[in-house]
Amino acid sequence: MVIYPKVNVAIAYGTFGCPPVMRRRAAREVAAVLPESDITVTHSVFLPIVLPKQWAGAIYIHAARYPKGQMRLYWRASRIEAPSMDAAQAIRRQL
Repeated sequence: MVIYPKVNVAIAYGTFGCPPVMRRRAAREVAAVLPESDITVTHSVFLPIVLPKQWAGAIYIHAARYPKGQMRLYWRASRIEAPSMDAAQAIRRQL
């Protein structure tokens, strides 16, 4: 039997259907109230940019769509999950 140490994980969802200005504001609000964690899982566009590294721990991004140039903003991410091999290659090119 293997016993793993307790890991704090925060999951932050995106704000779909909002204009980009509102998404940025919502990401800042979420970052302000997000608890300190070892791992933060998100698929929000703006949250990885505004999230303080000391609170977020390892940032895991689920890129649900083909990237459109925003991946260069995610240089602090520990992991980026891609939906397909084509999207993964595009993400690698943008990083």
